[in-house]
Amino acid sequence: MKKFRPPCALKEDKFLEKCTMCNKCVEVCPTNAIKISNDYYPEFVGPCVLCMKCVEVCPSGALKKIKKEKIKIGICKIDINKCNSWDPKVGNCLVCWEWCPVGAVELTAKEVKKNPEKDPRLFVAKPIINQKRCIGCCMCVHACPKHAINLVDKNEDN
Repeated sequence: MKKFRPPCALKEDKFLEKCTMCNKCVEVCPTNAIKISNDYYPEFVGPCVLCMKCVEVCPSGALKKIKKEKIKIGICKIDINKCNSWDPKVGNCLVCWEWCPVGAVELTAKEVKKNPEKDPRLFVAKPIINQKRCIGCCMCVHACPKHAINLVDKNEDN
């Protein structure tokens, strides 16, 4: 299974070479988004509020400061078979859209068959993730009440 490294981590081989396993990034993370993995290196488990405290305390340079919109931990994907907004019986949830700090969750309107007695809505908003904007912070993953969103490798086929 793919290990995700903290925000702003160097590429895997360089990260492993530079990281001293000091755990300072783990200690300073306000959301506990970084844990120590089985190999004793820091691993990203989310959610990240993009505070960049981990980068500030990294003494080795394994975490390098970059602009927030350039961060790419991974890509979040919605399983529409689990998502409340994509379920015609449930309707709009949109918690993922509300929580996304970079605007990667976008809404598309799907037409609803109008039956005013049962459902007066004409359109229902459906969330989709713009993978070019998604940085993989997992705020949407954390917020989703149905566990319909997962973090995947940014190099995985979309």
